[in-house]
Amino acid sequence: MSKLRRNIIPAVAIVGFAASLVLLYQARASLRERDEQLQLLRQRMAQLEDDRHSPTHPTGLTADELEAYLSQPYKEFDVTYGSGHRRFRDQPRDPVQVAALMEAYLDRHTELPFDSRATLQSHAAQMFALGGMNERAITHLDRLLAQNPADSWAAATKSFLLFDRAGLLATRRRMADGETTRFVDILIDHFGESYLEMKWGPVGSAVCVPVGASANHRATAEQLATAFGLPVTVVQDAPAEGSIPAGCLWLEIRPMGPPGGVPGYIILHLKGTVITATDEPWLAAAVKRFIETSRQHDGKREALFGLATSFELAR
Repeated sequence: MSKLRRNIIPAVAIVGFAASLVLLYQARASLRERDEQLQLLRQRMAQLEDDRHSPTHPTGLTADELEAYLSQPYKEFDVTYGSGHRRFRDQPRDPVQVAALMEAYLDRHTELPFDSRATLQSHAAQMFALGGMNERAITHLDRLLAQNPADSWAAATKSFLLFDRAGLLATRRRMADGETTRFVDILIDHFGESYLEMKWGPVGSAVCVPVGASANHRATAEQLATAFGLPVTVVQDAPAEGSIPAGCLWLEIRPMGPPGGVPGYIILHLKGTVITATDEPWLAAAVKRFIETSRQHDGKREALFGLATSFELAR
């Protein structure tokens, strides 16, 4: 009997091990089949995205117009508000056309240093995602991750576009608290929506003006308040330059640019909203634009996160 036990126990172990191998093989085969199907689906999605836009003139520009943009120095093209692709986008243009312009610039300027190239690739990914071309956006996100696997922004954005909640949450757990985590938290809150929907954010609860605002300044604030159904509040202490007051739409008039000033306006909508203009007519123009580009959604007024400006040339 003891001999029989000695023979049975190893046999059971072998059978159990063999069964485990079979199950593991089946699981891997199932995962491989799923991955292959997912890859085919993504390829089909990429083809459908490309079919939506003209491959001949993806930017919608003539050859001369395109050359003018591609000939700009990097700083003027990518990081100067009111210039380069930002000026092109503000005309306004389809986000996919803006992304195609960025791709053309990247193809032309292979000499760009790593940081500049990565910044422009992240902007291209955002524009493609805003235009609903997720696979084209992921192409740029994959390049960013290949260059820097620790790029949490790229990893989180890719997971969002792939509807990969587990991957998005895993990226969030690896991150320390900071600016990027707030963006990832927004992705988590809007998971399952389009990237464009995620870019809309609520406006504040009041329109704020500084003490001593002129009658025209106040009238413009009242116009915005009426459009959004908000009160007008006079704020004793103006926010520090560059800061965004929480909970209000701040309307201010102050010089911008070199001595003597440059006429125009800047609208910044992030955690709050700042509308800065150089004079009363430009403030009225900025408020008109902000009203026209906002929307009513689920009973709340919303505006797109980011910056809009009237400046058309790099200064």
